[in-house]
Amino acid sequence: MKDITNPDYYKNYKIEVTEAITAWNLSYIQGNIVKYIVRAGKKGNRLDDLDKALWYLQKERELYGGKK
Repeated sequence: MKDITNPDYYKNYKIEVTEAITAWNLSYIQGNIVKYIVRAGKKGNRLDDLDKALWYLQKERELYGGKK
C-alpha cells in the first residue's frame, strides 16, 4: 500500500521538511515557501513548484507592506 502521508520524496533528506519548518517556528506561508523550494521537481514540474514558492513569497512580502 502506498503511504500517502509520507511518500518517498519526503525522505530524501536527513531531516524532513515539516520537521525543519516546525523547529524553525515558521509561519504557514514561510513553511510553504521552504517546502516548495526543497521539494521542487520531486513529484511534478520543477518550474510549477518554484512558481508556487514565488507566489507564497509575494504573499509574505505583502504582509510587510511590499508591493506585488
